[in-house]
Amino acid sequence: MDIGSFPQGCLAFSSISPNIEKEESGIKDDSGMQDVQYVEDVQYVEVGPVYEYSVKVWYAGCPVC
Repeated sequence: MDIGSFPQGCLAFSSISPNIEKEESGIKDDSGMQDVQYVEDVQYVEVGPVYEYSVKVWYAGCPVC
């Protein structure tokens, strides 16, 4: 048995909430998926423009911020 898995499935959580079995039964296992490793440079390329735009909007006095 894998750590963190429950052989009895979602039914094991029915005492916590009756809707867990219904809502979580259709979820597919993603154990075969590979985690993507990011380095700082890649993160800056992805997130940097969003941060810079957010700062500009903040200092411009965005009425909805």
